[in-house]
Amino acid sequence: MISACFLLSGATSLVLEIVWAKKLSYVLGNSLYGSSTVVAAFMAGLALGAYLSRLPVIRRRSPVRLYAALQVLIAAGGFASIPMIDMLEPLFALLHQSVSQSHGIFLLLRFSVVFALVMVPVTLMGMTLPVVVEAIRGSRDSVPKFGGILYGLNTLGAVAGTLAAGYLLIPALGLLKATWLIAAIDLSLALVLILSAKHFTPAGVPIQTGARTKMAFMDAVILFSGLTAIALEVVWFRFLVNVFGASTYALTNMLATYLVGIALGSLLGVRLLNRHADKFQLLVYLQLGVCFVSLLSIALYNFIPDIYVKLYWWLGGNAQFHNLFIAQFSVAVIIVLPPTLLFGSMFPVFLAQEKSERHPVSRVYTYNTIGGIFGSLLAGFVILPNFGIDLSLRLFVTINMLLALVLIFKRNEPVRQRLAAQFALITVFVLVSVLTPRIDTLWLNRGVFMLLNNETAYQSISSQDNRRILFQREGLNGSVAVVANEGGPGDLGLRVSSKPVAVTGESGRRHLLLLGHLPMMFAPAHADVAVIGFGTGITTGAVLNYPGVGRLDVLELEEEVLAASDFFTIKNGDPLNDPRTRVNAEDGRIFLTYTDRRYDVITSDPISPWVAGASSLYSEDFYKNIKRRMKDGGVFCQWLQMGDYASQTYRGVIATMAGSFGHLAVFNFGHDSVILASESPLRLPWGRLQGYFDHSPIAAELASNGIETPAQMLNFFIAATRQVEGYIAGTELSNSDDSVWLEYQMARDLVSRRERSVIANIIGPMIAGRMAAIQEIFPGLPLKSTTEYLVKNPPIFIPEVHELILSDARQALGQAYPLQEWFEQRMTLEKKDAEIRQLWESAQQNVSAQNFILAQQQLEALLGEVIADGYFWIGIEYVRVSLALGHSDKALKIVERLQRMSPAQPLAYQAEIQIKNASGEALEQIISRARKFIPDFKP
Repeated sequence: MISACFLLSGATSLVLEIVWAKKLSYVLGNSLYGSSTVVAAFMAGLALGAYLSRLPVIRRRSPVRLYAALQVLIAAGGFASIPMIDMLEPLFALLHQSVSQSHGIFLLLRFSVVFALVMVPVTLMGMTLPVVVEAIRGSRDSVPKFGGILYGLNTLGAVAGTLAAGYLLIPALGLLKATWLIAAIDLSLALVLILSAKHFTPAGVPIQTGARTKMAFMDAVILFSGLTAIALEVVWFRFLVNVFGASTYALTNMLATYLVGIALGSLLGVRLLNRHADKFQLLVYLQLGVCFVSLLSIALYNFIPDIYVKLYWWLGGNAQFHNLFIAQFSVAVIIVLPPTLLFGSMFPVFLAQEKSERHPVSRVYTYNTIGGIFGSLLAGFVILPNFGIDLSLRLFVTINMLLALVLIFKRNEPVRQRLAAQFALITVFVLVSVLTPRIDTLWLNRGVFMLLNNETAYQSISSQDNRRILFQREGLNGSVAVVANEGGPGDLGLRVSSKPVAVTGESGRRHLLLLGHLPMMFAPAHADVAVIGFGTGITTGAVLNYPGVGRLDVLELEEEVLAASDFFTIKNGDPLNDPRTRVNAEDGRIFLTYTDRRYDVITSDPISPWVAGASSLYSEDFYKNIKRRMKDGGVFCQWLQMGDYASQTYRGVIATMAGSFGHLAVFNFGHDSVILASESPLRLPWGRLQGYFDHSPIAAELASNGIETPAQMLNFFIAATRQVEGYIAGTELSNSDDSVWLEYQMARDLVSRRERSVIANIIGPMIAGRMAAIQEIFPGLPLKSTTEYLVKNPPIFIPEVHELILSDARQALGQAYPLQEWFEQRMTLEKKDAEIRQLWESAQQNVSAQNFILAQQQLEALLGEVIADGYFWIGIEYVRVSLALGHSDKALKIVERLQRMSPAQPLAYQAEIQIKNASGEALEQIISRARKFIPDFKP
């Protein structure tokens, strides 16, 4: 009965810890500082509880009744926890504003408050294992057996709790109801224990006092074992996130795999103890096993991404969602299970070493958990950021080897024999380390989790041999890489944890420009602006082009993203060195929650909401905070991807925004949408819009992306408030901090993608009323010419909505204009591709016939299509033609544009050298610029 209760309490405790960690992320942030605060507080509480369980005042009580009392108190903590966490926000806001100049002091104060909050229930959880072992053990010699079994059962319960929380309870019930349910289960467990206590005769030995207080040799071994176990977990998870993606489901599967290994290992350790008389030698074998298994597995790491993809396809791909779980769990087993089995086996073996200790379970659990705290902090804050995944793995494996060597040295054998064993092991270890291949960071940075439903893209990126890493660092919160020849020849791509974030190609750059320009155009004032998510800095640079900007707060969670900005200054105008820019390397939500500043514009480009924790930037609670930080008439802007959602999910996100703001406007380009929101009506008079296009910095930047007129900007407009209200009518979905619905649903949408024409299914229902909304939002527009442009140039990537646009124009304008005639002349994707192809072929023919003047004119026309495929090669051909005509100034102008668009393409730099006939210092300057993006560039 007690064992069954302990199994179940392992599940309930883990669910509570997951819920609390999620809830605390809203007041601590999704940064490593926030998550480490929670982990450290939890583990410290577990260690303290294990230590307190040895006190005589605790040991005098009936173990079963004490266990029941602990479960009652844990249940009380479960019921009270969410309301108590909600009470922290005003306190943290006060602390943040009081010590805003010292981030370190704020982190310390924040840790202290959270530590105090979670300490009581988690300390109670830490007491349960020693208490339960005390309840059922017989003699001192039986402690390793029962301790190992109970630890294994409790951890198996934790596996069940992890999966239940990640797949069922939180998605179905939300955070508050999940804690209530778990608290009710804990109370039921306590009742069962109370009822069974009177029938239970304790099997423990008489109470003893005077336990050892000084740290012994074996305590140090236990501590370092816990350190490396958790440190390796941190590194393994960082690697697997680059393979699986950072969805909540992926993190759930990884944690479950780790706990399975620890649980089964503890049960295995009990059996090993029965078969080995020499318990110390067994510990040496296990320690060596951890070392060599972890080291040898590194040889598999470069194969893991492809194993994952192909296993997922072999299982049937997105036909069933559980295929994702099976594939991720199976691949995680390859990396994580073998060493964790050995780590778990050490727990009962450590208990067997504590022959003179009166409370061995308490002591082993305490030191092992303390080691885990140090391992988590050391790996996350020091080792990973400074050494990367590969070297971090090897470093912690080396620590395990050193532990094994120390244990061998402590063996009761002749010194010569011990030294010989150590020498042999060191030789083998060094040889295996040298022969084990390094992890290929370029191969890892393919983002295979984004390609599970796109075999063509997977094959393309896997066979592309000109991709290269220009910048790669392990940040505090994820891996950051700048990859050359990403997306197109010469393009640069920014990846975070292998997920593509942005590219320098004009098509991928457009929505980033809109995120900056649209809210600035609509906002009546620009004095104070905040940008959430720096990325490549395109949005931040766009904002700084506007007159009147006095201060711009950049809120970027990952400092290494800021460090990578140097590669994108050629595209973003170097906004980090603008005196108006203030950089805050902090969770954007947390900053805006606690600051007392107010803004004219807040524009948000967070990572996709399927990434664990990111949906908190798409919740109604976040939007309420945004409204508190907006000045009167202020405009909030947010990126919202379309291609990875189901249309119903997108509808739910729009409904969440609409329920929070009085006015919305939806803009779209390709797979991206940009949403404007405000409490004031969104209006942009035509004269003001035209004035922005007359302002040279703004006009030049928009023109570089092919947006040269106000009508072209209007073409991205899809819907306004009334249309949105009709679009979301009947939708009950809404994302909140409690429901976290979006985080789970979009992770499913990402791998399912069964809905065809999802973007058309999103945009189509919003089209009705578009023309009337345009006239309302852009008062004073030249109606005829604007209408003609919009009808002739509907979104070419969404042909399904072309007829809807015509129908809406008819509804709004009647027969005032020749709409049908304009519509028949409309540009379609097929027509655009045919025009470009025909013009390109004609230009090449004229080049061959040496009709350079005509060829130059045709190529100039093609250069206006900045998002056309093959744009770079059009530019190179134009350079050759211009040089043939002696127009070196025109050639140089295009070369400079090509270098900005495709900075990793060597031909553009070679052309510059040719045009300038560069030599000496001038040549060295060009070579230096080129080698920033092409390290092996040769003129």
